[in-house]
This record gives sequence, C-alpha cells and structure tokens, in this order.
Amino acid sequence: MDLLSRTLALPRFRSRVARRLDWLVAPSVPLLAAAAMWLAGPAPAARADEVFSNFDSDGAFHPGFNSVAASARGAGSPFGARATRFAASFQATGSDFTLDSVTLPLSQTVSAGIGDFLVVRLAAEAPGGLGMPGATIEVLSMNQPVPQFANPFTTTVTFNSITHPRLIAGVHYFIVTELSEFPTLAGAQQVDFRWYLNTSGTTVPAWQQQSQTLPTDPWDGVSQLDSVAFRIDGTPIIIGACCNPATGTCAIVEAASCQSLGLRVIEGAHTCNPSPCDPPRPADFDGDGVVNVQDIFDFLAAWFGG
Repeated sequence: MDLLSRTLALPRFRSRVARRLDWLVAPSVPLLAAAAMWLAGPAPAARADEVFSNFDSDGAFHPGFNSVAASARGAGSPFGARATRFAASFQATGSDFTLDSVTLPLSQTVSAGIGDFLVVRLAAEAPGGLGMPGATIEVLSMNQPVPQFANPFTTTVTFNSITHPRLIAGVHYFIVTELSEFPTLAGAQQVDFRWYLNTSGTTVPAWQQQSQTLPTDPWDGVSQLDSVAFRIDGTPIIIGACCNPATGTCAIVEAASCQSLGLRVIEGAHTCNPSPCDPPRPADFDGDGVVNVQDIFDFLAAWFGG
C-alpha cells in the first residue's frame, strides 16, 4: 500500500476529511464560492471592442474638412465676443459596454500666450427625449493640449476613461467639446478648436450652441446632422447564466461577476427557467462539471493550504 493510501486509511485522518467534506457538500454558496475563487485565481481580463465609429472604414478622416469643436472670439472680431460649443451623439448597439476611451481628430489655433481651455466630456441625453445633451457623465479631458492646426491634418487624440461608466445599448449619449472658461481676449484674438470630418459623409445627430458668454445648459443652439469623425471604445458587459456546481442553482448576472466568484458562466443564456445549469454535484470541488479524484486532491490542497 502506498503512502497516500495508508494515510487515507487512518481513522483519524478519515474523520478529519469527513468533517471537511461535510462543509463541501453543504449547500453553502458563500463558502463554496470563496474556495472556488481561491483556486480559480483572478478573473480573465476583459476585452475591449469598438462601441461606435464615425471614421471612414479604414479609420481615416478628411485632412482638410473640419467643423468648430469649441471657440471663443474677442470683442474686436467681426461679430463681437462669441463662444461656441459642439456635441455629437452616438449609441451603443448589441450589448451594454463600459467606456474605455474616446478618439477624436482635434486641432487648435490659439493666439500666443492665452493657454488651453478645451473640455471633452461624455454627457447623457437631456430628460424628455429632446435629443439634446444633458448632464455630464464623465469629464474625459480638462484643458489638455491638443495638436496645433495644420493643413493637411492627420492627428487623432485618445481620451481615456477613468470611471468607465456604463453605456446602455440603444441609449443616446453625447461627446461634448467646449471651453472651460471664456478666456481673456484682446481685440480680435481667438481660441479655435476644430473637429475633423470623415470623407464618407456618414452623419450623426449633433448640436452647436453659440453665446456672447460661455454657453450653458440647457442647449438652445442648432440641431443638425454632422459627419464629424470619432470612435468610442469599450468593454462589452456580457450577461449569462451563473451556475453553482455544488447546488445547481442558476442566476442571470454579468459574466464578470460570476467569474469573480469562481463559478461557471454560460454566456448568452438569458433565463434560468428552464435552467441551463447542470444538476447539483456537491463533490465537484473544482467546478469542472465532473466528479473525480481530482476533486479530492484539489480539496485537500485547499484544506492544507488554508
């Protein structure tokens, strides 16, 4: 008889293992999940996808055609003191996402010594379904310098999300470009930020608002269709059936939440009635759907390791 067999045959050892197996076969979701999480290690890394793009199909844009992203002109300009801001709308499709980044082709023409005043933010749609920008969800950039104007212009800027807000499929969101303040401008000095257009002519709903002071909500400007180029990247939020192999229980949750507990997820399943989960296997310690000797070794490793 080998050493493992002799050890398992000892009455005292068998009693200790039996007591531990009583815990294993009990339908205790939190305890089982904790052990499974310890064995499973960190959850798989999420994958980033393109949520929306209004660039050309090859990711390019027109190097010369542009639209005002945000601007301010001094009182000495032909139309007097004036500030402009702009917003372009998009929707997530297919599934919900968490926002990773926004990529825009933006240039600036700023009179010497004035500074940087551009704000780029993600905004919700205003209440009432009016199709105009509403409350800020996240400020993506505050006074971050962007490339100087050139013709042709070929540069894009990526603004990374810090808070990773959820983008709900089918809901309208806006990328707003505006000034953080009305800069002090002498005579005809100006601050001019430009957002470049695609060449395909594919348009999105957009707003432009002008004011003699810094524009404020609610938007009262011009609603239009505009072919501004931009891309939204995010991580898909996958929904599935979360299965506990010890109890056979099923819950429809986000896949990442299920995986973080070390439980099995069936992606794309949207109902637990009928349940897509396997019948309960209390002794399936490693959660692979099979009860075999590996479950014993994994359990013993967890026991001695804990």
